[in-house]
Amino acid sequence: MHFIQTFHIFSNKDHFHTPFGWSAPEYHLMGWALSCLQLHKLYSNIALFANSPAAHLLIDTLQLPYTQVNLAHNKLSLIHPDLWALPKIYTYSLQQEPFLHVDGDVFLFKPFNSRLLEGNLIAQNIEVATENHYTVTQKEIMRHFTFFPPCVKKEFESGIHVQACNAGILGGNDLSFFQEYAYTAFEYINKNADVLKKINVNNFNVFFEQHLFYALSKEKGIPVSVLFEGVIPDRGYKYMGNFHEVPFNRSYLHLLGHFKRDEFTCVSGWRKDLFNKHYIQFLL
Repeated sequence: MHFIQTFHIFSNKDHFHTPFGWSAPEYHLMGWALSCLQLHKLYSNIALFANSPAAHLLIDTLQLPYTQVNLAHNKLSLIHPDLWALPKIYTYSLQQEPFLHVDGDVFLFKPFNSRLLEGNLIAQNIEVATENHYTVTQKEIMRHFTFFPPCVKKEFESGIHVQACNAGILGGNDLSFFQEYAYTAFEYINKNADVLKKINVNNFNVFFEQHLFYALSKEKGIPVSVLFEGVIPDRGYKYMGNFHEVPFNRSYLHLLGHFKRDEFTCVSGWRKDLFNKHYIQFLL
């Protein structure tokens, strides 16, 4: 299994003064360091897919121990700056061997179960929409979009609450699925490019990444192996930032959404001597 991460810096982003969704810019940098270092400690062979500014930050400046660096993202141009999940999907499309993609806000403290890594498709968990950005954004795109992938259209017309695969980790052994999935995601975006200005593009990311993954795997009848069993409401992630429970009660954290914007969570994480001293001194 090939372990990979993606980082793409847009030309107008100053990585030392932009928080990238975190409480402060320094936590974003610390987060990348901790995520990479923990993966490297457990699996050693970690590849980074990035554009040149992102690689310069993580490799040259932070000196993170990625064993491979792929700069294919220099060829990727985005039609909207808020399409932050699209670089990840581009990374998925480049894979030529079984892989697991791990987000830069995911922190692993023990190896994954080997049975999980044998899955044709792998995700963190299945989640179901409540009355938040999923539902609001679904109404927006149904009102304005002129094209939907058939599997997405079927799900929308079913009348049931949207379900999705959380992409904190995403990957698997079925590479042909990922080729079709990536092609469909780009098609989903490009055929609606003219109306993106009418919706909340930031919230649309979970549709062309997480919901599309769920809908396409369901249509094809390919089961998804998950780290956490059961369906989790999209507001039900209560323990993903509990650094105080590491490593005895929790071995996997994912600072999704509000967790990375919570100052207490960020501070509690970095005070737990989880970094090599070199990285602590450098980043602070």
